[in-house]
Amino acid sequence: MQEEFDAAGLNIEIRAINKIAAESGILSLSSSMDLPVVQDTDERGVWSAWDAEWRDVYLLNAANEHVGTYNLREHDIRDDEDYAELKGMLEALVED
Repeated sequence: MQEEFDAAGLNIEIRAINKIAAESGILSLSSSMDLPVVQDTDERGVWSAWDAEWRDVYLLNAANEHVGTYNLREHDIRDDEDYAELKGMLEALVED
């Protein structure tokens, strides 16, 4: 999906955040996808501040404000409809 946004010239960036206490899996995570992966830390506390669940996609607007969440356990983006739904949600953020 990131490649599609890049090819269309859309300023949409997808990043992965690895949960605290899951550091041992970051190499496997980062090697299994093309997205940049950052490690959450106690100082940042992103997962706890956002009350994150595993496989949440947080939608942020241009001001980095959380405007929605899309969970990939509930929605399988291998399914064309789910893929299109998430892609549309991300594209809508550029239009705002």
